[in-house]
Formats: sequence, C-alpha cells, structure tokens
Amino acid sequence: MEGINLVLLTILGILGIAAIYVYFSYTLMIIGKKTKTGEKWMAWIPFVQYYYICKIGKKPTWWMSFFIIPPVINNISNYISLNSIVLSLITIISTVYVVMIWMNIAERRKMSKWLGLMELVPIANLVMMGILAYSKK
Repeated sequence: MEGINLVLLTILGILGIAAIYVYFSYTLMIIGKKTKTGEKWMAWIPFVQYYYICKIGKKPTWWMSFFIIPPVINNISNYISLNSIVLSLITIISTVYVVMIWMNIAERRKMSKWLGLMELVPIANLVMMGILAYSKK
C-alpha cells in the first residue's frame, strides 16, 4: 500500500509541475503578444524564457544571468566552501534585478510598476503573471 501512495504522490507532483510550467509559459507568451514582443515561441523553452522575459522588460540580454546565477551558485556551494554572506548578497542583488524586470513589464502593460513586487511572493508571482497577461489594459 505504501508503494502505491508513493507512486500516486509522484504522479501528482509531476502533473503539478507540468501544470505550473504550462501556465507560466502560456501567460508569458500572452504577455509577449500584448507587449508586441516577437518570438513568442521563446516562452516555451526553459532558460530561453529568461531571455524572453528580459526582452519583454526591455532589459539587456545579460540581465538573464540574474535568473540563473543564484541557483547555480547555491548548487556549487554544496561542493565548495563559499561564505554564506556572499551567497546571500548575490541572491539579494539578483532578486532586486528580477523584480526590476517585472516592474518594467508591468509598466509596459500600462499597470503600476509595483505589481512587479509580487514576484517576491510564491504563488502571488503566478497571480501577477495572470494579471499581466489577461488584464484588458
């Protein structure tokens, strides 16, 4: 019986992750369409999505590194000794830049830039994307 529960939980987890991926990609594609940002197919490719988010937010391409650096450094720190203060600073700086990108996207959608702060809160960041994608503005 425990094996069946584990399989069911695994299947539910995979379905949940897939649903979030589809929601994220589709809303990003709609945001790109409403901001008249070309290459909407980029919304569906992992890591390329970061480039597309920067493109929608009218930020330089190298800003996509702010999405990628924190998880990479966090994984590297498992194998080499890194000062936790340095890790925290890198994460904070990256988070500020990611929020700035979403603030620009909100402004491009003619909404309050403060909507971009929702990126800081899990689940609320998905709601923010829905607002940016499906709002009539």
